[in-house]
Amino acid sequence: WTVAIALLGVAVFFHLVWLQAIDVWRVDRDWRGFFRAGELLLAGDPAAIYAPRGEGEYPAAFVYPPPMLWPFMLLAWVGPPTGYGLITATSVGLLAVVLRLLRDLLHAPRGALALVALATVATAPWTTMLFVGQLSMVATALFVMGFVAWARGAEVLAGIAFGALLCKPTLAFAAPLFALLLGRWRILAGMAIVAIILALSTVPLGLDLWSHWLEATGHLSARLRDHTLLWKHTTLYAFWRATLGHGQETTLVRALWLVGSASLALGACAIVVRRPTLPIPRLMTVAALLTVTVTPYLFYYDQLLLLPAGAAWYLGRGQYRLTAAWYIAGLALAASCLAQYASVYIWQSGPPLAGVCNTVWLTAELWDLYEPPQDHVLGREGP
Repeated sequence: WTVAIALLGVAVFFHLVWLQAIDVWRVDRDWRGFFRAGELLLAGDPAAIYAPRGEGEYPAAFVYPPPMLWPFMLLAWVGPPTGYGLITATSVGLLAVVLRLLRDLLHAPRGALALVALATVATAPWTTMLFVGQLSMVATALFVMGFVAWARGAEVLAGIAFGALLCKPTLAFAAPLFALLLGRWRILAGMAIVAIILALSTVPLGLDLWSHWLEATGHLSARLRDHTLLWKHTTLYAFWRATLGHGQETTLVRALWLVGSASLALGACAIVVRRPTLPIPRLMTVAALLTVTVTPYLFYYDQLLLLPAGAAWYLGRGQYRLTAAWYIAGLALAASCLAQYASVYIWQSGPPLAGVCNTVWLTAELWDLYEPPQDHVLGREGP
């Protein structure tokens, strides 16, 4: 009860800050980019959506793939503030869906999921997502839906969910990689079906829109390399660049990131191949952590993808063979959350410590899973 009350207090405080501080109708936040893209599509000028903007403007470029323009057109059609309210309501509704799915996947008691819900809405990624009007819960929901369908044997449906993640490609590589290693061809077939549908949906907009999108993606990469504040990121690359590169992409930074990312990815792949019957919650945890760690860039609100990993850690202690690994993972999770609070609400500067915390968490998970199979696991279910 003490933990629950503390989390509730933190959640209420930061939501009050959000409601008091945000001037959503005039401030140019992320959701404004969504509306602007939808308005250009309604005006019949889709090519202008991906045109780079001025250096002082925000955002520098619109980089969601062309299939995402259709839901953004709906937002433009309803207009603000209704559209912003729709984004917020969708995030809250999807959080409820994710928690319900996790309850079934993890066989969790109702009270334990309530604590997970409080912990989620008390995090900096959640409140910043609401503040800027991002769609992080959509990606998290698709991620969880895919693994829940996988656990239930509905592999084509799992592939459809993972395929929908292609609308944010930086989040869509770990699950299909593991499916390929495990020979889950129906998952890959489901992803292929979605990819074809998404591509065909853009035919009315003109196929040259894809080249415009690629150009905009390159523009964003340059923007991130040269201008974006690193404290807003959550990756291992951002940590090395902020600490050793002094904000610049040096040869040392690139080498450390490539070696570290390759080592983590190869370690995860080796464990998946070695243990093809790995419990789906553990597989989901490794996939989420690998995504937010080795990806070149992800922003603070994207760390909501770790919601299912945190829930699986909290409710699945019985699946850990090494007590030390479970505690290290928990400490890294707590440190990552605190680092996000400090970066977003206090310092608004400094190195993105969440990147290294997530790396430690992933390393602890791989260490635990690397141990040879035993005839018993820890007896407690939950911390």
